[in-house]
Amino acid sequence: MAKRSSAPRVEPGFSGFPREGFKFLRSLRENDYENNSKAWFDEHRDTYKKALRQPLCRLVEDLVSVFEAEQLNLTGDVKRSLFRINRDVRFSKNKLPYNCHVSAALSRSGSRKDGSGKFYIHIEPDNCFAATGFFQPEMKNITAMREDIIDDPKTILNTVQALKKHGHQLETGGSLKRFPRGFEPTGDEQLDDLLKLKSFIVFQPLDESAFYSDAVMPLLQKFAVETKALRAFGNAALDLRDDNEAAAP
Repeated sequence: MAKRSSAPRVEPGFSGFPREGFKFLRSLRENDYENNSKAWFDEHRDTYKKALRQPLCRLVEDLVSVFEAEQLNLTGDVKRSLFRINRDVRFSKNKLPYNCHVSAALSRSGSRKDGSGKFYIHIEPDNCFAATGFFQPEMKNITAMREDIIDDPKTILNTVQALKKHGHQLETGGSLKRFPRGFEPTGDEQLDDLLKLKSFIVFQPLDESAFYSDAVMPLLQKFAVETKALRAFGNAALDLRDDNEAAAP
């Protein structure tokens, strides 16, 4: 007998998030200690499923099709791409059990957990956005990208220029104040600033109302296409590192 899939059944065709879904998230956020509780969530679980989780599943599936047609090397599915709404409170002083947003990420392997370039969608009242690139990569991955900047500066400079052409720029918040260990000034101010980045990521704010219908789809598609070079830069650096390690005696 074939093993039954544990993935949720998804009706085809993303048509937007009902406003009821945003109302649900606002209730979690604005009445923290009354609504952000297991009892309240269980009472409203059907609303969460129908107005948030199911539309997010449809959005992911439609984006996978769009990104495949655009040859963006981004994929995913409803099992691996969606983030849980439950918060991990083990090491947090904030013990509220639920996030006040829903989100998902696509990658070249389909997993939101791998180290490749991600495409992230964040749905939160008055704070919707998409982001792409490499957010706080683990040390071996950011080191590989920094080494690529030194070895092939033209690629990263062309990448930055391609982003600027479309009105995007790398986020610089939280950059290192000193050079990372093992790296020295290059004599080029732009390259030096890039070496100090702790993330290689671009954000795209989105109006909440865009998510009320499928109007958000072309916006996400456009952003993904315009930032393709950033993901390609980072993924190539990681692949080169892996190839060198595999070839080492």
